[in-house]
Amino acid sequence: MTRLAVILSALALLTSACSDDNTQSNNTADTGAADVSDTADTAEPSDTGATDATDTAEDTSDDADDADTSDVGKDDCLQVELAQTVGEVYEDGVSVEYSVQASPQIEGETRQLSILFERYGNATYTGTFELGPGRDSNFGNCAHCLYIRGDVRERAFFADRGTLVSNADPFQRTLDVSVTDLRLVEVEVGEGRYSTPVPGGVCIEVADFSFKGTFPPSGWTCPVQSYRDGEYCNCECGAFDPDCNRQPCSDGSLSCPDEQPEPLPVLGCQQDEICEGDALAGEHRCMSECDFDARQGCADGYTCMFAGGGYTRDICSNDPLRLAPDVRPGESCPDTPFQKLCNVVDGFAEGYCGCNDVCRPLCATDADCDSGQICIIPDTTVPEPHVGFCDIPSCPDPDDGE
Repeated sequence: MTRLAVILSALALLTSACSDDNTQSNNTADTGAADVSDTADTAEPSDTGATDATDTAEDTSDDADDADTSDVGKDDCLQVELAQTVGEVYEDGVSVEYSVQASPQIEGETRQLSILFERYGNATYTGTFELGPGRDSNFGNCAHCLYIRGDVRERAFFADRGTLVSNADPFQRTLDVSVTDLRLVEVEVGEGRYSTPVPGGVCIEVADFSFKGTFPPSGWTCPVQSYRDGEYCNCECGAFDPDCNRQPCSDGSLSCPDEQPEPLPVLGCQQDEICEGDALAGEHRCMSECDFDARQGCADGYTCMFAGGGYTRDICSNDPLRLAPDVRPGESCPDTPFQKLCNVVDGFAEGYCGCNDVCRPLCATDADCDSGQICIIPDTTVPEPHVGFCDIPSCPDPDDGE
């Protein structure tokens, strides 16, 4: 996501300041969970694309935006306390925000204190951070932002004083923070979310608080403490568990880390099953494995799909949104939001719905294709041997909709 998109997203957050209008989120209050549909969350999760951290850091590397709050009236600050639990969590590719209800009402409205972490390449997120001076002095470029929305998007209450201690990475959907001596001052919010203190404006002092917990995505059905516990891949839990994403990938792939983490033991599946992410279900699911290259197929009624055809390993499926079994090469595949395989022969998918949703024959190299066509490998991060499809060189990458 571009920086402009991040800015617009942040401005959109500010528009939701009404009596019962909370942060836009897919999470429920009892779990504090947000979206991975995220995606992604996760799952995930949590959905919006990633911002180039290097560019972002360059945009915010100077402290020229330090706010002058010397004229703000602070003699009669409103005293508020926070609820005991985090109510909502909002997550995208560049930020995560935890919201907690404040009391009493502010200007006659129920408001949320937001603890927002913005991802910048030159920022850290565990440690002790003084709010107000330095990089967190302005709403427009803060990495650790504490604020309350105002009644319109051009108005907010932003921290000009306080100490934040963070003991866990908030982007892991785990919060372990304490905040002391927090004061928020009324600010005008302009272009780029740049904030200007209002002389003689309203100020709010928040009683010291701390929160500690894990906040799975909405829909999570397994115990809260099992989400991203680093011990098990928890399968079929209603949402994606990042601990299930430790999959082997092709040697030398640019998208694979130098040291690949070992896959974790799987909970929730039978001994002969594997746990695979299923975009349609929005969770990791237990599936039977096959071997496309060795021609070790599936049980009756299932088709062996090769790795890279929608999943990271060869798996058995009968999902009609993933398979067009009776469509032959050169014929049109049905229109679904997910990448599909076609031309099922003897229980193996021998075709790939390529450009313009036309069934194309499979290949391993260009030599397997007709003149004027090349072998397009849809996913080079999966374990070898890679399987591709024959199509014209100008064919764009098929979109899996995940």
